[in-house]
Amino acid sequence: MAEHYAKTDMEKSAEMLNNSLKTARDSLFAIREVVETLRGKESISPEIKIKALIEQFSEKTGAEIDLKISGEITGDNPADSAIYHILQEGMTNAIRHGNASKIRINLIYSKECIKFNIKDNGAGALVFVEGFGMKGIRERVDSFGGKVEFKSQEGFIIDGMIKLQLGG
Repeated sequence: MAEHYAKTDMEKSAEMLNNSLKTARDSLFAIREVVETLRGKESISPEIKIKALIEQFSEKTGAEIDLKISGEITGDNPADSAIYHILQEGMTNAIRHGNASKIRINLIYSKECIKFNIKDNGAGALVFVEGFGMKGIRERVDSFGGKVEFKSQEGFIIDGMIKLQLGG
């Protein structure tokens, strides 16, 4: 399409090329993320992965993200991957559906569980319908015997916990 518009509308052609490049970069990032997950890069701590996710997301969207992590991250736990994807989906929904500009994330690690709270300053939701993203969060939480609650309160809040599966 960009080639077609190059003959008639250079501005539209440039816009389409830029959109294609952005999509390609985003897709490449997603593919690298999947490959890294499949490879099981244990050498990268869960905390570093989360901080990298937050930084990249903030750069990509322009959102101001405040991350607070407390407690000790034990590492090499299947729950770490679940938390990573919960944060990813929560932030995406804050921007996509809530038009948020600020997101606050609190993670509290203990020996028994990981508590998470994602709060944004977006539009919230008068009526909440669980889409694929929220269902994915709920399924991840359920698979670890945890609980999650979605609330609209001065923005949108995702509040929950997942249990750590120690010893395997």
